Amino acid sequence: MGEVKIAIDRESGRSLADQLADGLREAVRLGRWKAGERLPTREELMAMCGVSRNVVQAAVRRLVAEGLVCTRPRLGCIVARQSRRPMRGFVLHVDTGAGTSWGGGHHQRSLFGGVKLMH
Repeated sequence: MGEVKIAIDRESGRSLADQLADGLREAVRLGRWKAGERLPTREELMAMCGVSRNVVQAAVRRLVAEGLVCTRPRLGCIVARQSRRPMRGFVLHVDTGAGTSWGGGHHQRSLFGGVKLMH
């Protein structure tokens, strides 16, 4: 399949990382890259889209967080074998040490204080 064209509009008001993530997500959805296949390298994406390394890294982080891709040392970014949905239904639990917490009624005291991701 030839090179994928990802449109980046610098005048749109949307972040370049969001636009790049959207373009990569759509290319995967359309079958340009299938499960287990590698995405272009960071340098290739930078050249293809005319964006910086930071923009590419931010876009890839979004896709990793969504479970669409995973990264492997020395292999790069690979389309996940199973498309996982974003972590919906999870809450961020903040324990201030005083027993106070935020998170939609899911309260749990931490032994060490700090932040937990709860189901």
